[in-house]
Formats: sequence, structure tokens, C-alpha cells
Amino acid sequence: MGGSSKLTKRTDFFFTGRNLRSEPVITFPKSGNAPAVPTSVEVTGAVWTLRVKGVFMGVENVPSALRPAAFQALKTSSCVSPWQST
Repeated sequence: MGGSSKLTKRTDFFFTGRNLRSEPVITFPKSGNAPAVPTSVEVTGAVWTLRVKGVFMGVENVPSALRPAAFQALKTSSCVSPWQST
């Protein structure tokens, strides 16, 4: 179970919930023609993940004088910037 919501223009909320009924998770791997047999049993309670993501300013909106030197080097070199989609 999970979901997300935009709280404001620059803030998102995200959540997920796993194993909400606290049931054991039994792994049955199959190898070749051999029958699947249980190899592990995981017993945990419910696991929740909550996240609030805030975006304060896009890199494009930061004046070049304030950008880190490493970012400037990436933009001027022939390598691909981590901020560019490939």
C-alpha cells in the first residue's frame, strides 16, 4: 500500500506500508526441474516509510557565481552531468 500527495507547490508527501497484517513471508525459489521448497521465513511487523520532499530552488535558477565549482566543471566538460537526463 502506498501513495503520495503534493502538499504545496514545492513540497511532496510520500508513504508506503508493507506487511500490514504482520504475516510471515515465506520464500519458495525454484531451481531447474526440482520442486520449489521453502528456504527462508521472514517474520516482521508492519513496515512504514514516510517521506517529505522539499524543492527549494532548481539548479537552473541558481546564479552561476553561486554554483559549486564541481557543477561548473561538469557543465563545461564533455562528461554527462548527473542532472542531465540521458
